This record gives sequence, structure tokens and C-alpha cells, in this order.
Amino acid sequence: AEDLSHVMGDYRHGHSAEQLVSITNAIVSAGTTHNIDPLFLLAVSFTESRWQLGAIGDGGSSHGPWQMCYLAAARIHPGKRRLVLQALHNWGTAANIAAAYWAHLRGKYRARSDVVYNCGPIRCGRGRNMVRSTRVTRSYWRHYRRFTRMLHARHVVSNSE
Repeated sequence: AEDLSHVMGDYRHGHSAEQLVSITNAIVSAGTTHNIDPLFLLAVSFTESRWQLGAIGDGGSSHGPWQMCYLAAARIHPGKRRLVLQALHNWGTAANIAAAYWAHLRGKYRARSDVVYNCGPIRCGRGRNMVRSTRVTRSYWRHYRRFTRMLHARHVVSNSE
């Protein structure tokens, strides 16, 4: 978690060092629990919201750092709409909901789970007609590679000292 907080620290976006550690602890815990790479969760939340907890997009239908809609979140975290949307604006629960949803999508859609996460199973097609990638999904992977390089460079520097 400390290493991830250093990656986030380069893009701080108004978070204090203590907040970064708390956020990355939540992401690492959720990723570990649901077998999703925490660095990937970090990259998706950066792409979707630039790590803004209060982010609301898509005309008010996407919420929180992972920009999840109510129906996707409610699949993992059932409850009244207001309570589910509140959960998406809390780092701990939002990270857990996002990681669990990614695990669900990965199990169902495998390699295309990123596309389904970004634009849904109906809008992005099914079977052979499924969209292979979107500008946003390519951004998930671009940020993931960038964060991986940053983490690797940090380990190389700390090992040489």
C-alpha cells in the first residue's frame, strides 16, 4: 500500500499523504480480497475520475472514483439507491464494490471485462460483435503500464540505495 501511495503522490490531486495511505490501503485490501490487481484498480479509478471521491459523471448516473452506475454497484452491494450511491462515495466501500464487480465481470466476460465495465454488455455488443476496446479502456491499460513502470523504478532506486 505504501508503494501505491507513492504512485498516487505523483498525481496527488488534493489528497494529503495520510489520505493517500488510507486510500491505497482500501484499494489493496479490496484487490487482494477479490483477486484483482490493486494497481489496475488504481489505474481505472485514475482514468475514470482522477481519484476524485465526489465525482459524478454520465449525466449524473456514474458515481465515485470508479464511476459506477447504481445498477452495477447494486449487483455487488444491494440496497436502497441512496445508500448504494453513498457507498460509491466512500473509498473503502467503493474500492470493495469496484473490485468485486471487476471479479464478476472477469468471470463472465474474461478478456473483454474492461469493455463491459466501460460501456456495458448491451451497448458494446455480444459474442463476435463485441467491441474490442474503447478509448477509455485503452486508457485503463495505458495508466496501468505507466503506474507499473513507476512502481518498478521506485523499487530499482530503493534497492540501489
